[in-house]
Amino acid sequence: MNYFKLFKIPQKIELDINNLTIKYYKLQKKFHPDTYERKKHKKTDNKLYLKNSILLNKGYCILKNILTRAEHLLFLNNIKKNINKESFLDSNFLKIQLKLFEEIKQNKDKKDKILIQIKKDKKIYIEQLKMLCNKKKWILAHNILCKLFFINKLINNIKEIND
Repeated sequence: MNYFKLFKIPQKIELDINNLTIKYYKLQKKFHPDTYERKKHKKTDNKLYLKNSILLNKGYCILKNILTRAEHLLFLNNIKKNINKESFLDSNFLKIQLKLFEEIKQNKDKKDKILIQIKKDKKIYIEQLKMLCNKKKWILAHNILCKLFFINKLINNIKEIND
């Protein structure tokens, strides 16, 4: 399924999220099982409307987040690896991230400072991801996306560390 086509929006990494949201609500109004427009149709269409509504929800959730949008773009361009389970080729990246995590566990006073740095790094990687997707360099974009998913997990783990 191409969610860009579903919402009739350009197939690119950078989107107008407000436009996406407007299109989502218009389509939901048309296909949501509880809406007025649907009540005009036969009850036998219930499953179809429910299926379409679920598809719209899934597509909207994927496209409104830049990481899942990038993952979808990669899929549409035949990069079908499971990003969450992909092993990293960049062992240096992993070593640095794990070292930061261990440093926080040992000295919780550094937690906020390190978290700020990791979030700055994340912004840099997002800009790289945008540039690579715009240039259609899908394999390189995939490598950056793997790092971004790892960074997100790291940020969540850091937030869970008790003060």
